[in-house]
Amino acid sequence: MPSKVLLREGEMLYRFLEHGFTGTAEGFWLPADTYHRVRKECLVDGIPIPAWAVNQSTALPRAPRPAVFIQATLVESVYVFRGFLKHSGGTPRLRLWIPGLTGEQIFVRTYNL
Repeated sequence: MPSKVLLREGEMLYRFLEHGFTGTAEGFWLPADTYHRVRKECLVDGIPIPAWAVNQSTALPRAPRPAVFIQATLVESVYVFRGFLKHSGGTPRLRLWIPGLTGEQIFVRTYNL
C-alpha cells in the first residue's frame, strides 16, 4: 500500500525516459536506492533497463526503449506517494508517484543514454 511522505529540499530523484517523451515532471520517479540498483544491474550484470523503470508518453504495446536519463534535485519540499511495484520475475521495487510536480520545483540534469 503506498504511503504519503514528505521529501525534503535537496532530495535526488531519477527517471528514465523514452526518446521524444512529451509528459511533465508529474508522475513516477525512482528514489536513489532503486535507481542505483537498476544501474548496477544494467552496467555490471548486463541486464537491460526494465520496462517498469521507463516513463513513456503513451502506453505502447511494445517494450519501452529508454533514451534519456534524468537526475533531478528538489528545490522545495514536496509530498509524494511511496510504494513498492511488484513486477513479474523480480523483487518488488520502490517507486515514487509525485502528483502536481512542476519544473519549478526541481533542478534537472539530462543525459542521453
